[in-house]
Amino acid sequence: MIPVRHLSIPHVLQIHAMATPSAIAVVAGERKVCWADLIARANQVANGLRLLGLAQGDRVALLYDNSTELLELILGTMISGGVVVPLSGLMTDDVVRRMITASGARFAFIQDRFAQRFASADGKLPTAHCFTQSGPPGWADYESWVVA
Repeated sequence: MIPVRHLSIPHVLQIHAMATPSAIAVVAGERKVCWADLIARANQVANGLRLLGLAQGDRVALLYDNSTELLELILGTMISGGVVVPLSGLMTDDVVRRMITASGARFAFIQDRFAQRFASADGKLPTAHCFTQSGPPGWADYESWVVA
């Protein structure tokens, strides 16, 4: 057994998911997600990030309301060795862009309701890869990407 002090948060959650796979992990409105599904999706995010070239320590910007997708992205980023750059919908577009630039984020995951704010600027953010549910042209679709 690995000493507890050497376990990361994602590892602890993965162990918990193996012990209680069908237990509810997240409730978001009417949606309920069990531990097995949450960890499976987080692993899909991690694998997808690695396939896109994420290296240990790379920054991943997240602009989402609290949601199951946000948890998938946080855990997936941590599992893949990336660093989460949390952004707030209360920030102005300029502040979001500056934080993404200052952090050196190579990836940005932006919830639909925030992604539309960037459509007026040609959908450009200073990252290599942008994802949303149905955002500006040229952005990847999160759901299609995560299940690929």
